[in-house]
Amino acid sequence: MVSDVSRRSVTTLHVPLAERSYDVHMARLGADEVVEKIASVFGKPSGVAVLVDEHVAQVSPRFAPLLAALEARLPRVRHFPLPRGESAKNLLSVERTCEWLAQNGYDRGAVVIGVGGGAATDHAGFVAAIYLRGIAFALCPTTLLAVVDASVGGKTGVDISAGKNLVGAFHQPRVVVAIWDSSTRFPNARLPPAWPKWSGRAHRRCRPFRRA
Repeated sequence: MVSDVSRRSVTTLHVPLAERSYDVHMARLGADEVVEKIASVFGKPSGVAVLVDEHVAQVSPRFAPLLAALEARLPRVRHFPLPRGESAKNLLSVERTCEWLAQNGYDRGAVVIGVGGGAATDHAGFVAAIYLRGIAFALCPTTLLAVVDASVGGKTGVDISAGKNLVGAFHQPRVVVAIWDSSTRFPNARLPPAWPKWSGRAHRRCRPFRRA
């Protein structure tokens, strides 16, 4: 189900999975508004682990305000930089993240928030699926492909030498709030590489898109 709130130009995609249902929000929201959507589904976690692509943390003007807003709203917020891009999608990197979570005392009441592109959100979701046999998580994807691929469907995983995404789990996020600029327009002659996957999934999943 897709709904639009024109006052804020918010597009919300509801992923209907019974008790595992969640919403994907796409809008130009401020940091406090992003955190409000995240906090509303978690209540009072024991801690918040923000797993962020190191490049996003360095260059995105949206990350520092987001982190500050999280720290102001939720308890024990700490962040851990992930290797840039596909370098985060391996078992060694996952082990390092799990070690960091354990060393910082994150328990089953804690939550993970993944920030970055598809590799970072895959990493964050997989870590949330296996740490302490599974803890809750949210995603803040920063690319179109991450919004489409890593955020919808609960697919998480990493690569091994035998192939891509051969180790993983299905683990649904509690909420997805895209901090990719959903107002971006692409010239018709130069659609982004993710477009075929995006349009195909929209056609299969969402009747409003099929009517468009």
